[in-house]
Amino acid sequence: MEKNKIGVGIITYNSEDYFKNLYESLPLAKINELVVINGGNHYKENYACHWIQHNTNCYPAICRNDAINFLINRGCEHIFLIEDDMIIKDPSIFEKYIKASEASGLKYFSYVSTSWESGEPGNRTPRLTIEYTPEVSISFYKNMCNEFTYHHYTAFEDTGLYDTQFRDPFDIDMAYRESQQGHAAPFWWFADITGSDELICNNPIAVSRLQADRPDGSRAQRIEEQWKLFVAKHGTFVSQITDISKDQALQQLIMRGKNYGK
Repeated sequence: MEKNKIGVGIITYNSEDYFKNLYESLPLAKINELVVINGGNHYKENYACHWIQHNTNCYPAICRNDAINFLINRGCEHIFLIEDDMIIKDPSIFEKYIKASEASGLKYFSYVSTSWESGEPGNRTPRLTIEYTPEVSISFYKNMCNEFTYHHYTAFEDTGLYDTQFRDPFDIDMAYRESQQGHAAPFWWFADITGSDELICNNPIAVSRLQADRPDGSRAQRIEEQWKLFVAKHGTFVSQITDISKDQALQQLIMRGKNYGK
């Protein structure tokens, strides 16, 4: 593994306009390895990056694992996964997440974006904020998103990759496992950089592709089956995972910072 080597994996699906907006916003000079996993139709243009084209729809967990495996095999220490409907606003974004990881000892961060109870962009409502150094402040939220995540490669060594049996709650399963391994903040206290809205945002022209209102109800039925898989694997419903107190969360985060942070 090459120290401080930055790898970025972009997950895209039938959205070349969104992808192009994201690609053009990337600070390419700050990225050592860039790989795109395209799970949909071939795109018209060529882009200066590694490209993995799926010929069938493999869904998010498989796409992310393809990106992670590629970047780890290329020796990347820091791995960022980005969905195609995001826009990078600040070229220092990768450096700032890496510094946050080093200061706190946390190896997993997610941009809160549209997560429940996170507040509006520019006016977030974290449950807790810790100033680790004058340059590093981290906020903790009740919920998380998967649109932009940071992982230190060592977290995957202990936790493993995304579980491909999950089509929908793949990110929740990963966050739960990383919290159990001590690589992430406690579950229900998801970490993000304070002021991350100045670094990245959702593409304002993007439209949700969840297809939540399918007339046949197939998505609702599939998600119910996915939650049953989560219970079978972890022995608990997500809603029943213990939410520790603020003081307990603070003490755990302080100890992790002392043991693993700089």
